[in-house]
Amino acid sequence: MFIYSTQVRVRYAETDQMGFVYYGNYATYYEVARVESLRSLGLSYKILEEKGILMPVTENASKYIRPARYDDLLTIQVVVKEMPAKRITFIYEIYNEDKKLINLGETVLAFVNKETGRACDAPPGITDLLKPFLMAKINFTRYLTDSRTFKNLVQRLDNIHLRNKEVSIYKILENLFSNIKNDDILHKASSVAYSFTLAVFPTIIFLFSLIPYVPLPDIRANIIELVGEVAMLKQVGQTIHDVVNKPRGDLLSFSVLLSVFLSSNGMMELAQTFNKIYKTIEKRSYWVTRLIATFLTFILALVLFVSLILLTVGNSILEFMVENGFLTQGFLIYSILALKFLVLFIMLQFTISVIYYFGPALHHRWKFVSIGSVVATLLAILVSYFFSFYISNFGGYNKLYGSIGAMIALMVWIYLISITLLIGYEVNASIDQAAAQNDEKPEII
Repeated sequence: MFIYSTQVRVRYAETDQMGFVYYGNYATYYEVARVESLRSLGLSYKILEEKGILMPVTENASKYIRPARYDDLLTIQVVVKEMPAKRITFIYEIYNEDKKLINLGETVLAFVNKETGRACDAPPGITDLLKPFLMAKINFTRYLTDSRTFKNLVQRLDNIHLRNKEVSIYKILENLFSNIKNDDILHKASSVAYSFTLAVFPTIIFLFSLIPYVPLPDIRANIIELVGEVAMLKQVGQTIHDVVNKPRGDLLSFSVLLSVFLSSNGMMELAQTFNKIYKTIEKRSYWVTRLIATFLTFILALVLFVSLILLTVGNSILEFMVENGFLTQGFLIYSILALKFLVLFIMLQFTISVIYYFGPALHHRWKFVSIGSVVATLLAILVSYFFSFYISNFGGYNKLYGSIGAMIALMVWIYLISITLLIGYEVNASIDQAAAQNDEKPEII
């Protein structure tokens, strides 16, 4: 990690009418610290420009914690955590004379060839100077990226294009991995998972409370059998059995109100996370956002309910065909498995597509069924399968935690599903980002 500190004195011209440093001047402080940090390495913008390398700012972010005032002596700490490739990221921490943190910032600069105006790799001058500070972290990465196998793979992926040969798969993957890291997907997924965890139990009670009112004789038995097969639900099997077999209007009314409110909170958190990933400002009012979140909640509940009915009806039809000699017993087993997977895929794909299309503030760029929604659907199915396999064979949650183990396993599963939803949305955002990079040259600012 490369760390450098410099100091600046706040001038009167840099303050506003309140006596505080004008917010736009922090970008100037960032530049002063950035230039001095490079100068401490024996490098400067002038040297780079003479070598035909420009460094335009592509991203700039600030978080204002405390105000700085006229004549304050500010200490600006500059940090470079990663070896630059086509971009370099500078992280800033600004402290006042009392050693209190007043500002956090981050700036991303691209390397641009002066003659062509196109993005290029970081010049050896910078990488060689930063190498002693970052060597321990980049040894394996540099070894991997320099290998012939990796370069051949990159070349193949770069020749595969989407959107009428405008965007390469390599560019999409490059943006995707960078965005997943920079957007802190794991932290955002934990926030989304927490919101949905609060809603999951009243939602389950609401769905199961509907079962006694469904005029299908086999659906109750199938629900109980399904609960017995799922490791995460065995501990609450008796409770589900009572809810499914005894009609209770009071429980149904209360659970629907509570589940709708809490589930819509989860949807709102998910939509806000989508907006942060795509760096979109939410212009819809609170009530419009709440209404959309409630709509998505009902869609999710409807899809789950319809899936259960389709699985029940489908199994009954297949069993009827076997009993009447239309199908063999062996074919029945494979047909049921195929039916379950097909229903699960279609319903999950539809649900995720609806969430991606209507949830975020900006959705008109993508078709209803997008590449990201397909990726998220496949990942969700794989994650659910492998997690269920792990719980059944290696988890031991029930042995270690008792009956609360089912709740812990369910929370972990919701967290993993939240990650898959955010990754799928990152895929859509990365495709748009790659298309924009392909169509536009970096702006020199």
